[in-house]
Parts: sequence; C-alpha cells; structure tokens
Amino acid sequence: MKDIHIAGTGIWYPEDTISNDEIVLSFNSYVDNFNTNNKDRIDCGEIEKLEYSSTEFIEKASGIKTRHVIDKKNILDINKMMPSVVHEDESKMSIHAEVGIKAAQKAMDNAGVTPS
Repeated sequence: MKDIHIAGTGIWYPEDTISNDEIVLSFNSYVDNFNTNNKDRIDCGEIEKLEYSSTEFIEKASGIKTRHVIDKKNILDINKMMPSVVHEDESKMSIHAEVGIKAAQKAMDNAGVTPS
C-alpha cells in the first residue's frame, strides 16, 4: 500500500475584486433612491429611512477590505446588488464544478503531477 500524503494544494477565486469604497458608493446610491422613492411612507412613519454606510463601518464590522467576486457589474448595480448567475441546465457542468476543476488543476500543477 502506498503512503498517502498531500502533494499539492490549489485554490481558485474570481479575478474581479470589490473594495469597501465601491460597496459604500453603490449602497449609498441605493439608499438615496430608496429614501426618495419612499419619502411619503417614511414621512408618515410606515417605514424607516435607510442610513448611509461607510468604509470604516464595513471594515470594523467585518475586517474585510476587499473581496473577490463573480459578476462585479451586477453586484454594484443599485437595481440588482447581487451576482447574476444563470441557473444551469442539469445536463451541463455547474459553475461550482468548473471552479473546483480549476482549483484541482492548480493543485496538480503545484504537486508536479498529471492526471493518469
């Protein structure tokens, strides 16, 4: 029996990054739109006015300065604020499998091995 060992590791992460400054700019624009569009409901006390966020608050609360993301454009779009990931056809490889394969390829390269 062969000894089992870790010969290499690999990780995959999206190339795009979003900074706290970018998140704050997007979120605060959303807050402006929300408060403007809901002014009457806010004024009568039906709903609360949204408050601005800040880069400092996000960093203090999360410790995160930047994050790697899929679909930066839609995450920062104040009308979406989330990635737009197509629901995959079950007959096709999922995005999770695709990035898993990329990480596995990096691990194999790191270990200096090839699939056999």
